[in-house]
Amino acid sequence: MSGKKSPSDPQLNCDSDMAGLIPVSGCENPNRLGDVIFVHGLAGHAWNTWHWQNPADENYKRDNCWLNWLGGNLDVGVWTFGYSAARLRANGSVMPLFDQASNLLDDLENFGIGRHPIVFATHSMGGLLVKKMLSTAENFPRDKRKKAVIEYYQGNCFLINSPCRL
Repeated sequence: MSGKKSPSDPQLNCDSDMAGLIPVSGCENPNRLGDVIFVHGLAGHAWNTWHWQNPADENYKRDNCWLNWLGGNLDVGVWTFGYSAARLRANGSVMPLFDQASNLLDDLENFGIGRHPIVFATHSMGGLLVKKMLSTAENFPRDKRKKAVIEYYQGNCFLINSPCRL
């Protein structure tokens, strides 16, 4: 699968290894019922955004993450998409949204996504990125592989952080 590292790799927290579409679980099953793709938001991380522990914690366990749990309970491919999303230019370079969306669309094609129903789970800017990716795909009506992403798109779950108030 395109030479990407697997989520069980201990080196995976390195940001340079977290760019692009990364298979988490169930992605190799050609008979899966669909694909769920997680896209982090501003200043997020392809793995750590969705993990309940800080990787610097002494008891951090890479596989103890709900992305893995989801893949174990459902017959779906679970993916995460990483991209540069620094809040400030001083914290890193940020690629324009259109370019990030084009990269996501290319990765979806390269991994053969568009043969099963697709659902995105996004946070913050990740939702804008998916929206831009879908509008970009619509601009290629003659490209069957790009069109397949739109045809199999089932929806988007927007996740937000909000403080719990009692």
